[in-house]
Amino acid sequence: KILISLISFMLFFGCASKQDYNITKIDISTYKSIIIDANDLLIDDQSENSIEYPFIDHLVLYNMKFYLNEWIKTRIVPNYKSHNQIKLTIKKANIKAFYLDNNNTIEDIFVNKAAKRVEIDVYVTIEIIDSNDKNLAYIELKAFKSKELAENISLNENDHVIQNMINETLMDFDKLAVAKIKEIFSNYLII
Repeated sequence: KILISLISFMLFFGCASKQDYNITKIDISTYKSIIIDANDLLIDDQSENSIEYPFIDHLVLYNMKFYLNEWIKTRIVPNYKSHNQIKLTIKKANIKAFYLDNNNTIEDIFVNKAAKRVEIDVYVTIEIIDSNDKNLAYIELKAFKSKELAENISLNENDHVIQNMINETLMDFDKLAVAKIKEIFSNYLII
């Protein structure tokens, strides 16, 4: 009787919640443009474009590459008044999910163990280059987030958590980028 009561209790109270997990998108169009004294903006995307394990970018609605492209269009604006070029290289902009090894025992039924670790890794370089390909200014921007997710969360909650991680990573990246651009590129900014 105790075993039946325990199983009934787990089935009744162990069901997934019916909470609504909305996916929210950051409105980057509200960000203020940074006008740089340059004639052109070159974008070189060298980031991994794989759909194989552990990459999950292709499974995420608003992934880091989507946000970075929107960010570049909004934030980095040449004034077309000099011969300099802005070269932006996306070295990393990926989301990975690593499944953790769980050698579950009977006791683990009552414990919420992590089933996977999600990592978001962003690495971007921005250079200002003159007409002779001489590097005038250079910055590196990196942002990273990692979180372990339990095995008993719903797919909707999983997507919600990952999207929130992406949104937070973009906000961290933006704060860092704006500060470094104002500091390192100060001689090339149009205010």
